[in-house]
Amino acid sequence: MMIFKKLIFSALIVFLIAIVTYKSKADDTEIYFGKPKPVNVLLVLDVSGSMAWTVDKCNDSYPYTRCYPRGAEQSRLEVMKDALNDFINELPSNVKIGILTYSSFENIDLLHEVKSLNEGSHKADLLNSIKGLEADGGTLAAGAIYEAARYFRGEYGNYDSPIELDSNCGSASNIVFLTDGQPNSLKSKRWRYYRSINSMLDGNGTSCAANDDGKDCTEKLATFMSETEQVSSVSDSIVKTHTIAFADDLTSKDFLKNVAQNGKGLYNEANDRGKLVEAFKNSIKSDIEQSMLVTPSVPLSRSNRLSTTDELFLALFKPEKTQFWPGNLKKYYFKDGNIVDKNDVPAITDKQQFVDGASSAWSIQDGNDVTLGGIAQNMTMPRKVFTNLLEKNLWTLKNRVETDNNKITRSHLGLPTTATDAEFKSHIKWLYDHKINYKNSDGEEVEVNRFGDLLHSQPVAVQYEDKSLLFVGDNDGFLHAINGSDTRGKEEWAFIPRQLLKNTSALHENQPLVSVEERLYGLDGDIAIYHQDKDKDGIVNNGEKVYLYVGMRRGGKHYYGLDISVPNNPQLMFTITGDKSVSDEVTAGLSWDNVHYYEGLAETWSKPFIGHIKWRGGKRLVMIFGGGYDSETQDNAKLEAGAPDSTGNNIFIADAVTGSQLWNARTDAVHQRAGSIADTMTNSFAADIAAGDLRGSGTIEHFYASDVGGQLFRFDVIQEKSSDATTIQAAKIADIQGSGVNGNRRFFTKPDISFIKLQGETIGLVALGSGYRAHPLNEDISDRFYLFYDKKVMTREFEDDVITEATLYNVTEKVSVTDPVTGDSRQRFLSIFEILADDTKNNGWYLTLSSGEKVLSDSSTINYRLFFTTYSPSSDDGDVKQCSAVTGQNKLYAVSVLDGKPAYFRDAQPGGTIELERSIELVTGGIAPPFSVFFPINDSGEASESAGYVGLEKICGGNECDFLDQMTTVKWRELTGKQLDELRTE
Repeated sequence: MMIFKKLIFSALIVFLIAIVTYKSKADDTEIYFGKPKPVNVLLVLDVSGSMAWTVDKCNDSYPYTRCYPRGAEQSRLEVMKDALNDFINELPSNVKIGILTYSSFENIDLLHEVKSLNEGSHKADLLNSIKGLEADGGTLAAGAIYEAARYFRGEYGNYDSPIELDSNCGSASNIVFLTDGQPNSLKSKRWRYYRSINSMLDGNGTSCAANDDGKDCTEKLATFMSETEQVSSVSDSIVKTHTIAFADDLTSKDFLKNVAQNGKGLYNEANDRGKLVEAFKNSIKSDIEQSMLVTPSVPLSRSNRLSTTDELFLALFKPEKTQFWPGNLKKYYFKDGNIVDKNDVPAITDKQQFVDGASSAWSIQDGNDVTLGGIAQNMTMPRKVFTNLLEKNLWTLKNRVETDNNKITRSHLGLPTTATDAEFKSHIKWLYDHKINYKNSDGEEVEVNRFGDLLHSQPVAVQYEDKSLLFVGDNDGFLHAINGSDTRGKEEWAFIPRQLLKNTSALHENQPLVSVEERLYGLDGDIAIYHQDKDKDGIVNNGEKVYLYVGMRRGGKHYYGLDISVPNNPQLMFTITGDKSVSDEVTAGLSWDNVHYYEGLAETWSKPFIGHIKWRGGKRLVMIFGGGYDSETQDNAKLEAGAPDSTGNNIFIADAVTGSQLWNARTDAVHQRAGSIADTMTNSFAADIAAGDLRGSGTIEHFYASDVGGQLFRFDVIQEKSSDATTIQAAKIADIQGSGVNGNRRFFTKPDISFIKLQGETIGLVALGSGYRAHPLNEDISDRFYLFYDKKVMTREFEDDVITEATLYNVTEKVSVTDPVTGDSRQRFLSIFEILADDTKNNGWYLTLSSGEKVLSDSSTINYRLFFTTYSPSSDDGDVKQCSAVTGQNKLYAVSVLDGKPAYFRDAQPGGTIELERSIELVTGGIAPPFSVFFPINDSGEASESAGYVGLEKICGGNECDFLDQMTTVKWRELTGKQLDELRTE
């Protein structure tokens, strides 16, 4: 029995490392933040008669009567209305706010309950009510605070308490109490409010006086609300009281200071519109900041990784609560299977963090600080920053991003036409300047060398005759070309597509994030490289071409193709877009720009597969990619199984030099079953395509694609012998969707293809794990790991029926078997022969994962062993709805690709027996990357100790990695002549 398997197809090994409030829309960065406290704000506003006075002029001889402003001066009420309008319009949309007004005994009204500003027409209703406020009557302060307390306690009429009963994070509840004068109207113990207030205070063992117009009652109510849980079933349900003295006298101010102090709130003064707006803001500033995002739990969140020879390049980022997240690219080394710094000292701790005193190759003791060392600290001025404004040669002066380039407009940068010249130039300078000031998670203003976060983009290397360039994309929108051969690390140039210049304004302002999904993204997709390596030396020389392709992931619906054959003179070959407006822009006046509109292309998550294909009698260099991710539909965490996507549900083949569309599956694939192939392609294809050559032709013959609807498709490329026509036939192989939300299993990972020759028949083995990559904290879906037997791939035929979960063997648990000789019963796992012998379940197997556990990274199959990682949001972190960030729990599985039996990890059991375990728990936090194998080679060309890693976590080294013996591979890409000969021999 022989097994063929894809492993590593070049000297480069690239993989991800994961070290470390959301709405219904999801994003995988949610793991870096805790759920924020809900912020409740009840504005308790004085509308007594004195609010009709001007701020500083009126006749004090007639209190509590209407006093009309003189001339053009506004009344206090009008000033308050304008200030409230400004204040509410500047609040984040997730803040919950309501209004209670008060004057005399009969006029205490809850005008609007506390609700989110983005809930229906609530914001507009608030502003309309403010516009209609009128001043009249006395100042019953104690009564107003009492009614506000009743409302927060859920005792006010038919209104529910605004404090969330199911919030694990508690609530940040606030009363903002504004008045322009002394309280009055609470004159006697006989008054109902006095008796009611003392009844409430009695629960706290206190009471208040009745002979001071309610001052004592107001102050003690503030104490009661700030020290006593207002909703018994909710922890942290206290209510703070902030006060604003609006044009008040000294006595009133002393009273309001006492109320604020007792209420654990802030005291503010104001006597005009601007100061009143600031007073409102200051009152709840602290809680509003908490309502954005909870500070990330770890300083280093994730890195992407590239290994060349014995060098290791780590692409890092640090999550922040603002738009700008700092990133970096650092260089380390491999020695004896371990990661070391430039001094040959181990660089990684047992907790998968950098050693504090470690020094990456381009710096001194940068340790665990993302912003120190690396390329970020070594960037210098002047930088070469290009965009694609006027021609395809990006390196020309016409495309330089600098203040002297008058072709850059305010519109390009997302600025209004009214922006001043100084503002305009400041934004341009932000794009190319390497130093910026930003507030970190601790609120500190710090200066850093600006390098955007490298969230999902994986660095790739291209070796030229005189240097090695590393290419990586960041979420500021730049593709960076970095000289990895330089002793200090040097950025050679950076390119930002003009479609991403519009983000400049928001990034420049660097405002706090209200929620994760409000983050802006740039060139966040994986990079693909094609090198026309004629002499097979791995170096770009002798006029050879090298092309780069990059997508955007959540950054947009574009792919960019660049010719980087001349390292410092990049050219933009083409743009592929799913955004019709981008194509229309070119038609309207940018005829030089080679833009191709691909209808239905969604967010470009799928890394293009670059290779040759037999096409209409010739050989064509193509890029094959999935239709992308339909975030409009799939970001809904409560989406039920079977819901179709409107975009992304296609597979495209493009000319890899011109970008022109050659083929798309929905219209051009020849379906091998009844009906249209388009009818079966219901969901978006966010995952990478697995493509390869099984017959030694040197061209792509088959490719597999998985979608977020739990479906798997195979496509076979057939060059007709009798004509120049190329046919690509296709059919759905598997559909494992269940029902409802629980059964909405999604595939975000690349199909992992291997083959086995069993009893004279070659069977394709397709490994795929399900998991909601866009919402890793989700625990509603029951996920699985699947292995599908594709029994007819070699004959280019398809089974009559689609594989469903019902036709797969559930290998999660052992089964009871009886020894035919002794009759004894024992527990064991089934073998592939037993699975194939079951006519009802012989299409493969599946493994049921624990609650919340999901597969978010690609699997790897090595010598019969299938390795994959899983992520669970809970484990020791408790409830995923908690306020702190959820680092989660990762596992590494090692099972037989044939039948899912444990295949590598050993566990000593009582009695001295050794049991194989399917998985081990990893130290790695965040979302673990795939399992990868390193075969480092030093400068002398000598092989170092091989090692297996998940991110920065070493799994095995040397002889421990026994599965690396006698590896046999089928490379799912073009093979060299020598490789083809080896394959035929095997």
